[in-house]
Amino acid sequence: MKSEPKILVLLFISYVTLLVAVIGFSGYNGLYGQDSHEYLRYCNQLIAFLKKGADPGNYFWTVAYPLTGAFLSFLIGSKLAMLLIPVLSAAWILVLVTSYLMNEFPGREREVSIYSFLFLGLSPYFFRYSISIMSDIPATAFLVTAWYFADRFIKVRKVTFFSFTIVSVALAVFFRISLVPLTVPVFVFIGVSLFYNFDFKNSFLLRY
Repeated sequence: MKSEPKILVLLFISYVTLLVAVIGFSGYNGLYGQDSHEYLRYCNQLIAFLKKGADPGNYFWTVAYPLTGAFLSFLIGSKLAMLLIPVLSAAWILVLVTSYLMNEFPGREREVSIYSFLFLGLSPYFFRYSISIMSDIPATAFLVTAWYFADRFIKVRKVTFFSFTIVSVALAVFFRISLVPLTVPVFVFIGVSLFYNFDFKNSFLLRY
C-alpha cells in the first residue's frame, strides 16, 4: 500500500505524456466535428469578453468548459487550453479508477495499474475523446469523482466526502448538462447504502 501514491502519480504523468506525444506527433488539433469548433469559438468569445467586455453572445450548452478554457488561455492559448482540459481529465479518471481498484484488490497495485492503463486508458472511445476538444471527458471526470467520494462517504461516513460528492456532481452538470440523468444513481447509491447499513444507535455520530 505504501507504493500506491507513487504508482498513481507515475500513472498520471505517463498517461498525460502519452496523450501529449500522440497529439504532437500526429499534428491533431483536437477539433473533432462541429461541436469541437463551437466549443473553441465560444471560448474565444469569452476571452474577448474577459479582455474587452465584448458581448460573447448566446450559447446553447453550459459554459463551464469554454469558460475554464478561457481562463487557462491567458497562460497557454485558447486551443491548447481547450485541449489540455480533456487530457488532464482523462488522466484523472484513470487515476481514480485505478485507486478504487487498488483498494478493492490490496497487494495487487501493479497488476491493477497495468490493467487500468491497457483496458481503460487505451480503449478507443476513451482515448479518442481524451485528445479532442469536447466536454465528454471533463464532465465524466467530475462524475467519476462524485462516485469515488460517494463510495468513500459510505465506507467511512465522513460528511466531508458527501460534500465533495455534491460539488463534483454540480461540476459534472455544469460541464455537460446531458449528464443530469447519470448523476441520479449516485444519490440512489448513497441512499440505498445508508438505508441498509443504518446504525440506529450511532446514527447521528457522523465524523467531520
